[in-house]
Amino acid sequence: MEDRTTVLIGKIFALADELKAKKKLKKELEDKVKEVGAEVEELDRQLSDAMAEVECSSFSHGGSTFYLNYRLFASLKAGMNDDMIAAFKEHGFGDIVKETVNANTLASFGIR
Repeated sequence: MEDRTTVLIGKIFALADELKAKKKLKKELEDKVKEVGAEVEELDRQLSDAMAEVECSSFSHGGSTFYLNYRLFASLKAGMNDDMIAAFKEHGFGDIVKETVNANTLASFGIR
């Protein structure tokens, strides 16, 4: 009969093998999710372009309703962050401001 240590080592190796396999599967699935996400974005863009071309704001097909959405994306010019935060706060929109510190910057600051 095997002693307890040998049994435990066998269990540890089995768990390690299972963990390694699950991490590999997780990575493969994450890669697949990214791939499918990119495909969804491209198809959404193509559908939006086609709908805009025929001036169609919505339609129903296959039990789903599709809408043409227009989205506005905004970003700050380099160096304007502090001015924009001050302007938001000055005009009563301070609650939408999130003042954060980059995690890498904070980590390197802590090393000093």
